[in-house]
Amino acid sequence: MILRADRINLQPIKPSDAAFYYNLLTDKDWIANIRDSKLENIDAVEAYIKNTLIPNFNYRGLGFYVVRITKTGESIGVSTLIKREALKTVDLGYGFLPKGRGKGYAREATLRLMKYISEELQYPKVLAFTKPSNTPSQNLLIKIGFEAKGLKKVFDAEEALFEYVFK
Repeated sequence: MILRADRINLQPIKPSDAAFYYNLLTDKDWIANIRDSKLENIDAVEAYIKNTLIPNFNYRGLGFYVVRITKTGESIGVSTLIKREALKTVDLGYGFLPKGRGKGYAREATLRLMKYISEELQYPKVLAFTKPSNTPSQNLLIKIGFEAKGLKKVFDAEEALFEYVFK
């Protein structure tokens, strides 16, 4: 399945995306704002995609989506839709390589996923989490219409929680 937007396509991650995903996972901003995966080479990332991302997260339209520029096919980021056991609804996330930042791609990808969540998956709301210090992501979420809900510990540490309720 491919989700299409004006300038980008979102496609489920596959093992052949390992080199791109390795570059993203080792980006200093990804490590600072999301986490350090500690995957040390492309082969380890390929195994992680095959053995963890695809079987654990790709179900019922959810999962890790690679964001590609439509005109070139270049991979510039990921957007995620995950249903975690600790949460009652889906969790939306994103991360982009430097060449994909500051151009509105994260906004475009997030809005496309929100349309998909609302119209196709029919969830009544969506959550998003950021590190408390990640103000660029928080600003994007607020501009899109998410409401800040304070801090919540869902992962290893407290994260800033944002919620969007579909009307």
